[in-house]
Amino acid sequence: MLTPALSRALYARFAEIIKAKTSDVDLAPLRHVADAFMLGRRKFVDAFHD
Repeated sequence: MLTPALSRALYARFAEIIKAKTSDVDLAPLRHVADAFMLGRRKFVDAFHD
């Protein structure tokens, strides 16, 4: 739950990031997805009907 104190801390962190002209993003998950797309192969199969 977003309490008023947590909200203030969150916006203070946003202000720090903007002032420093930086980013606070973890790119590791995106790298995993990119690697999966680069290594994966596409296999065409018949349509699935339930």
